[in-house]
Amino acid sequence: LWNFFWRNSHDQGPDSFNAYFIKKEKEAGVANPSAIGVMSAKWWQEKLPELWKTISNQGPGDFKPSPYLPVRWTNWQVEQFDDAPLLGYLHRPVDVKLTDDKGQPLKTALQAAALKAGWEAAIAGLPEATEPKRVFYDTTGNKQWVIPLNQALMQMGTSAPHPDEVKEGYDIGARIGNTGTSSPMVQIGLGLIASYHQGGASATVNRRPNGMASIIMVSPPDETIKATWAKNHAGKSPFD
Repeated sequence: LWNFFWRNSHDQGPDSFNAYFIKKEKEAGVANPSAIGVMSAKWWQEKLPELWKTISNQGPGDFKPSPYLPVRWTNWQVEQFDDAPLLGYLHRPVDVKLTDDKGQPLKTALQAAALKAGWEAAIAGLPEATEPKRVFYDTTGNKQWVIPLNQALMQMGTSAPHPDEVKEGYDIGARIGNTGTSSPMVQIGLGLIASYHQGGASATVNRRPNGMASIIMVSPPDETIKATWAKNHAGKSPFD
């Protein structure tokens, strides 16, 4: 599978994805298109029948190929997956609408109320007795975004982390800089590290261009799992 993937990914010939992409861009009116370097999911899936002709998928159990997992994993891939550390748990996102029916931004107080309701729903998905100890967010592009978030968390009382507390609120845009579209992943990554080392859940709150905000909670593995990993790896954590 990987040989097939990289062969198609690195192909620069006339039948490559890069050639296909540039052709489509020119047809759409782009004067000087450049390749994006990554195959689209649709194009990749259309290539999979070529791969299926070269494999048998023989092995134990009832494996059914799909566009997302077209061939069985090898033994080493399964072993590598089993040996990977458990860094934490991602909980189901809670979407919060911050606009009215006409697509206009709600007033600050109404945004705060919506965020508070979303926060409560996100907390309900955490394991029992697990509280978010910190919140990650990003004010890049809109410094006022923190106002309704701060109001919402203030209404939650002292149990909620507060953006204005230096060890509880982490504005990625202010502390790191503009991370662009990777901001949600940066927040989740930092949340995983913080929860693993310091305990408690981490919350990420991402304001999206469509007027929605997504609240994603990250909770750490239990102490037994972390202790077992450290014992088998000279006392180190997966992040060391």
